[in-house]
Amino acid sequence: MTLRPTSAAHRGGPVTDTARGPLLTVRDLRVRFPKRYGDVAVLDGIDLEIKLGEAVAVVGESGCGKSLLGLSAANLLPPTAEWTGTVEFRGQDVRAMSRQSLRRMRGAGIGVVYQDAMSSLNPGMTVSAQMRQVCGLGATSTPEELLTSVGLRDTQRILRSRPYQLSGGQRQRILIALALARDPDLIIADEPTTALDVTVQRQVIELLQSLRSSRQFAMLFVSHDLALVSQFASRVVILYAGQIVESGPTRAVLANPRHPYTAGLLQATVSLEERRPTLAPIPGQVRTPAGFLSGCRFRERCARADEACATRPALKVDGARRLACYHPVTSGASPETRVAEAGEGDSIATDTSAGRSQP
Repeated sequence: MTLRPTSAAHRGGPVTDTARGPLLTVRDLRVRFPKRYGDVAVLDGIDLEIKLGEAVAVVGESGCGKSLLGLSAANLLPPTAEWTGTVEFRGQDVRAMSRQSLRRMRGAGIGVVYQDAMSSLNPGMTVSAQMRQVCGLGATSTPEELLTSVGLRDTQRILRSRPYQLSGGQRQRILIALALARDPDLIIADEPTTALDVTVQRQVIELLQSLRSSRQFAMLFVSHDLALVSQFASRVVILYAGQIVESGPTRAVLANPRHPYTAGLLQATVSLEERRPTLAPIPGQVRTPAGFLSGCRFRERCARADEACATRPALKVDGARRLACYHPVTSGASPETRVAEAGEGDSIATDTSAGRSQP
């Protein structure tokens, strides 16, 4: 796998319909859990737009709020959450929707692929029973057709099986089939390859690419893995401790990271062909929300931080890119050289856990 971003045509992705308004719009989203973390915003001032057919990736370490952002988009936050701001799908405020409208939106408008297929599927029910439940809500295809569309063979055996009788890759494909059952316009993929080996990871990513090309849906792809993101996402949003620190076209951000956190994520990525003895992990780890710092939340882990960073930097717009940093990385740093020189067929391991290399 390579870290070199490719063009939309090479990726085989659908062409974004820029003439229409955004499919998903998030404005100044702030999410709090008062009983657990007090007044701390676990998601803090998030702005995001996704157009029909576009693939946007949200990247960050565990604990940065990536999955929470995905849940917010589908109005699936737990009752203990308090949130302000606006989340609109097809121009409608998801918080103002009736229960009936929400049920229609979840499935027919937005499909979700979770990272842990084993816990997402009911272990006591056959695949057939679970798929019939979803298809009975207005699916455009039969269970057999859906399983075939995600590359599964011997569909009758799979339908008779329970989740524990199937492989991890098969279970993940079933989750994708369920998410696509009602032909949604947006798929939220919450680290869908985390529990899979690298070979199956690639198969699942290629499947999502192929399905997105044929069905023309948009995708919000949540991941900690920049190597995967570089394969298909047209835009990337870098999230740290619930705040957007950098965003922009994937190719530009990976080739020239401006935020020290983005640069750190890339420095913690190694091509196995280079045979480096060690990675370069980011020192420290993401604090729990109760311990989030004021100002720049990354400053205690940043070699560039000074007293100015005690005040939160504004997220400034520069063309198609956004950056929140007083001391941005200058061009020519080693991560950019590595990305530019990465070739097809490179194997990439990513460490975004501040000290653990990912296979």
